[in-house]
Amino acid sequence: MQNQPNRNLRKYLIIFSGLIILVLCSLFVWNFYHTGTIIILTNSSKNSITLTRINANNVGGASSVIKSNGQLSATVGLGRYDATVNNRHSSSSKLIVLGSHKTLRYSLNLNNLLNTQPVLNAQAQDIAVSSNHLVYLNTYTDEINEINSANNLSIINTSYPLQTVKWANANFGVGENSQQNLYIINNGSVSLLNLPRSSSKITTYDVSSNMQIYVVIGKKIYIGDQNGNFKKLYTTTSLNMIIGGSVNKAAVAYDSNSSDSNGSNVMLCIVNSSGQVVKTNIGEDVSSLVWSSNGQYLASVSESSIRVFNSSLKLLALIPTSIPADYLSWLNNNNFVYENSNQIWSYNLSSSRADLLTKLPLDNIASGLAVSNDGSYIYSATDDSINNTNSAILKIGLKGQQAPTIAYQLEDMLPMTLTDCSISLINFSQTPTILIQPSSLSNGLSQNYYIQEAESEIQQLGFSIKQLNFVVGPAN
Repeated sequence: MQNQPNRNLRKYLIIFSGLIILVLCSLFVWNFYHTGTIIILTNSSKNSITLTRINANNVGGASSVIKSNGQLSATVGLGRYDATVNNRHSSSSKLIVLGSHKTLRYSLNLNNLLNTQPVLNAQAQDIAVSSNHLVYLNTYTDEINEINSANNLSIINTSYPLQTVKWANANFGVGENSQQNLYIINNGSVSLLNLPRSSSKITTYDVSSNMQIYVVIGKKIYIGDQNGNFKKLYTTTSLNMIIGGSVNKAAVAYDSNSSDSNGSNVMLCIVNSSGQVVKTNIGEDVSSLVWSSNGQYLASVSESSIRVFNSSLKLLALIPTSIPADYLSWLNNNNFVYENSNQIWSYNLSSSRADLLTKLPLDNIASGLAVSNDGSYIYSATDDSINNTNSAILKIGLKGQQAPTIAYQLEDMLPMTLTDCSISLINFSQTPTILIQPSSLSNGLSQNYYIQEAESEIQQLGFSIKQLNFVVGPAN
């Protein structure tokens, strides 16, 4: 009988040991099926690699971060991750979705940055471009300016000072003045747009690629055309909305809670011309909504990320950003470019990869972004936060294009004020051009006089005038 306690003790120890083994096996199995391995390779041992877990509901919140140089291998829990590779000159990032126990291996090789090319020194925003001309809102004069294929500058409107312009293309747009009136800009002519009657003022507007016009008045959204034929499309519960127009449908972001909810109740919905609605709660304030040209994809820009949805509002991509992206434009139906923190990036939906394309000049921030019809150039309006004379429109060649050497040299010297005129560089197309703008105080002088004055100054700077064209433009 004395061995009975020992036998009971051994039995309890066996049971306890079995339970421990069972728990350990369970933990091993759970860990096996709920973790995976991510391996990141890059083309230099000096490149730093950062792997950050993304919380789709709190992109800017605290997240687990793993860092390494040259190569990174990490076993992590299932979820979304942002892999970023950096060096002093370039950067690239990729969205990684680890959905099951597996090993994912990626190569993130950094590319050389693209050069910016001068187009024009101007205080500009809201630009649009075609193969033969570029239009922009001159924020100094509140007028729309145009540069044609011969590098000639002209003023489209002088009677309607505008604050913003949204373009369907470089020939058609809608502008707003300080009194919240809208104007149609159509092939160089500007006319008042007749809006739906309401006691409320317009709060926002947009125009689609097929020239459909969307306006928000109070809590109501209208769809119409340049002739003022509008119909109500949708009514929200909020007076504050962001709208993005596409062909026969619009995306709208608004806070469904009238009280301050810090974006937690922000609804994103898509409404088509028949009134059908798809909604989702994205839980973050939205600053802009931009459709791809085919209307299949929607980019939503918020304070800490860019999200891409399909037309059913299924989340396809999530790109963390350090500060809100200022401007976004689609290159095609798979790629878009955006400006963030003085940098211009491209994003590829198929590869879930973002690449740094170029850095804007120091102290410059983007005030407009557009893409050429053939996707070969990006145009960026930049505003110098310190010196307005350095505000400019730049272009970035995506296929290795370079401007003539003289254009880069003159970029550092112009604009310049002479006795009777000012001179600046236009490099939109063909031969770089010296734009001559007579002083408002110089009356009765011939165009030849201004051209000779400009040619003389360019020669004194050490340049051959044979490499340039000279045109007399509007007076300053």
